[in-house]
Amino acid sequence: VAIAVFLALRPTATTPGTPPTTAAQPPPDLASAKSVAVLPFENLSAAPDSAFFADGMHDEVLTALAKVAALNVIGRTSVLPHRDPAKRNLRTISVELGVGSVVEGTVRRAGNRVRIGVKLIDAQTGRQLWGDSYEKELTDVFAIQAAVAQEIATTLRATLTAGERALIERRPTENIRAYELYLQAKLLANDLNAAAPRRDFDRTARVLEEAVAADPGFAQAHALLARTHAASYLFGTVDPSPKRRELAREALAAAQRIAPAAPETRFAEGRIAYACTRDFAEAMRHYQAALAELPNDSALFAEIGMTYRIMGRPADGATAMARAHAINPLDLNNAINILATYLMLRRFDEAVRIGERYTGTSAQFAYIALRTACARYEMDGDRAQFVRRIRTAPALGVDPYGLIPPYIAALFAGDVTEAARLLSDPRFVAIPSTGNAVVESAALCRAMLAFLLDQRELAATHAAEAEAFFRSRAWTARQEPVVALELARAAAYAGRKAEALRLADALRRQVADKVDYDNVNILNELGRVYALLGAREEALVVLRSITTGPSSSDFGTPR
Repeated sequence: VAIAVFLALRPTATTPGTPPTTAAQPPPDLASAKSVAVLPFENLSAAPDSAFFADGMHDEVLTALAKVAALNVIGRTSVLPHRDPAKRNLRTISVELGVGSVVEGTVRRAGNRVRIGVKLIDAQTGRQLWGDSYEKELTDVFAIQAAVAQEIATTLRATLTAGERALIERRPTENIRAYELYLQAKLLANDLNAAAPRRDFDRTARVLEEAVAADPGFAQAHALLARTHAASYLFGTVDPSPKRRELAREALAAAQRIAPAAPETRFAEGRIAYACTRDFAEAMRHYQAALAELPNDSALFAEIGMTYRIMGRPADGATAMARAHAINPLDLNNAINILATYLMLRRFDEAVRIGERYTGTSAQFAYIALRTACARYEMDGDRAQFVRRIRTAPALGVDPYGLIPPYIAALFAGDVTEAARLLSDPRFVAIPSTGNAVVESAALCRAMLAFLLDQRELAATHAAEAEAFFRSRAWTARQEPVVALELARAAAYAGRKAEALRLADALRRQVADKVDYDNVNILNELGRVYALLGAREEALVVLRSITTGPSSSDFGTPR
């Protein structure tokens, strides 16, 4: 059973669909008078379809304020639970988010005119610090956003640099239709992550394509489109096709032609370098350039953290991810990423402290629950409690029927027969592989269980099915090492020891000297392959390498 794995149910950073509950204390660097939460704006428009416009105005005012380095601005995801003005308790919000003040607003749209009311409030006393209302043509919404951001910064005694003022006063497009589509796409993009289905990525891309068709000179829309395609390509569970990579590059090229120095363009350049060309030093260069003008962008800090981590600098990655988590503490992707990094660094107590704040039923809560259970198990060694925590975890994104957690729990409980029974369910068709780089068929898992139950012919049959799947298509540079690992496992389960050892040795030579996030996790699995084959010395060499440096952030090894 030692080879049974927590088959790496790891996502990458974007945004959750369901806000978590948390009792998080305010991070010390945010709990100050210059820390502000922009609460969702209330839609007062008669037309129901104007709700997204109010959400877009809220997001744009928040984004404008976030460009001021002297302010600490809480991310959008973390203020969404406070959408209903009637249910707001400002003191509670102050403690939960670590802010000294909040911004409230209303939006009323009628035809081509819009009226926006905004006020800045001391979160502890409820005293209004500043307020104003604006009624203008839709073409003047950018002037409203700039005025609001500058008035709030002035009231909070945050000095704006000339560069910050220029960014805030920017008019990204003169085409209101293009702008409305961009606002809609930004809201859709907030829910994109490794657990999201491909249709969500495609929908976001289509809306952005409409925006740039309406205004081909809209650089920010091109940049967001590039990032959306790059994320689709990065996640093997979405669309890692050459066509998707080219779409990302085309959108980036358009943004570069129009606004090469814009921070949104630099952010997109970093994303393409990270996801499409795997040039992590280049990605970091672009991210750092973007950070100079996007000092409160939690998604950017998260990307920097992941880049450090895959460059073999997990401690620096943890620092950047902690900043992302502080800015946007209710963003589940931030929690997931920092948990994985703390596991890699063996900072189990910190992982538990963060993970146990979150409860919920979505796929992203499942990732948090599994990582937290692993960290807790590393601390207390209570296998029975560990298995119970795993069994009751929510369903994962690729697992709508909730079959994977009880399957993994059965493996860790040593009940191979029960695991095989669960795996025989015809609804169990896929399971994520290392790093969500590949979605494999369940055939390889069935081969493993047949091998453990000494059903060698059946194991060989399932292994051949898995091999046919892995050899039937082209894979990206990120996917290739994972596929090589899975082929080594398949050969081992099929009883072809010499071939499995040859594949394992070749993969070990490829990844052994690299301590980045993906390869450390691959080494963890490779050690199990060697153990399965009876190659004890090779297994010990591999496993020692991840006990003396950064550890695998997989969900643990049965003891």
